[in-house]
Amino acid sequence: MNIDTLLRALGSYFGEASLALFLHSVAVDGAPELPEGDDTTFLKKAEAGLELTFTGEQFMTVKLRKYPEGALVLTNVRFYGAGAGAEDFCPYTGELPYGLDFSATLDDLMKVLGAPGWKGPNGHRFRWDRDGHALFATLGAGGELQILAVQLPVKR
Repeated sequence: MNIDTLLRALGSYFGEASLALFLHSVAVDGAPELPEGDDTTFLKKAEAGLELTFTGEQFMTVKLRKYPEGALVLTNVRFYGAGAGAEDFCPYTGELPYGLDFSATLDDLMKVLGAPGWKGPNGHRFRWDRDGHALFATLGAGGELQILAVQLPVKR
């Protein structure tokens, strides 16, 4: 996964060229539709282990820029590994951002990303804050990476 293409798409809204290029690069088809009463919707490519989260601009707590009213903004991209607990998702087999892979342990992640800025209470979930985005890693019982998510920052 080319991190630059992903980061250009993250924070883009459906209909923008940077998002269209990213969707084409990961072969995700369709248009996100926000169900009434929801603030997020998803485009999934379960057979490729990929899930994209779109948030209605009016529900976003952190906005990096202005969006047209009602825009659906790509706020999160999740990559699922084997045993991630998502029964309908096959493992993602492409290149992960930052050159990571699903055999990575917390030590491996820290060698690439540094110390995490947040640790979940169960000790299996971690966050790294970057300029313009955040990475979340969920580790399996054996300590290996099972889910990697790249999303808009959690705070400004």
